[in-house]
Parts: sequence; C-alpha cells; structure tokens
Amino acid sequence: MKMTRFVMYWTLAGLLIPVVIFIIARYLWDIFDWPYLGVVLWPSSIMLMALETIHQRWWEPIVVVAISVGSNVVLYSTVGGVLWLLWRLLGRLFK
Repeated sequence: MKMTRFVMYWTLAGLLIPVVIFIIARYLWDIFDWPYLGVVLWPSSIMLMALETIHQRWWEPIVVVAISVGSNVVLYSTVGGVLWLLWRLLGRLFK
C-alpha cells in the first residue's frame, strides 16, 4: 500500500471520529457510557473546554470545534505517516 493512501485513511479516521463523538455527545449522551474513550479517540477535544469559559458569540463555538477537529486530523495523519514508515522499516529489517 502506498503511503499517501495509508495516511489518507488515517486522515479520514481523524475527521470522522470527532464528528461521530460530537454527535453522540451532543444528542445521545445517555448512551455514551465511556466519556474517557472520547478523550482517547479525540485527544484535541480538550480544546472544547474553552467554550465553558468564554462569553460566546455566534462564531466562537464554530471556530473552537473546527480547530479541535483540524488538530485531530493533523494528529491522526501524523500518526499514520509514522506507522507507515515503521512498517516499511521493520519489513526491510526482517526480510
């Protein structure tokens, strides 16, 4: 598998996981029994705590959520790239 495709899968996961967690947390919080799982899968969700402290104008929640999801996408794609490089390196070492 090429690196670009592998990293794109991780990038897609970095985008979809926060969206799913945000929807579950927003509308179906009663069925979401493991809030720590949300923090593990969406580490940049900690940025959402800023929404608790600011006087919210209409655009501030949009910006904070966008930055949080964008940071998660960058984090997941970086992890995907590092994992791909390690996979290739270990594949050559044990060949």
